[in-house]
Amino acid sequence: MPDQYESRRITINCFAVQEICRLEGIAHDAPSNVISAAIEKFIFKVASGNAAPPQPPASSPPTVNKTGLAAMVSQARTAT
Repeated sequence: MPDQYESRRITINCFAVQEICRLEGIAHDAPSNVISAAIEKFIFKVASGNAAPPQPPASSPPTVNKTGLAAMVSQARTAT
């Protein structure tokens, strides 16, 4: 490991950014500084050798708001 950190400008493929967003649970339209921080975190993980295969964040199954859906249907029926 070098004694001092170097700053480098890198270009990252949009698909790689999408994958990092998915792995870190970040929205694809998040501010660029949030995405940059996630990329930097990933680079340091890989560089330090602590890069275990990342697990995607657990997602909960979508819930259905039946009352809201019923209200939308009844409004649509009365509008026509």
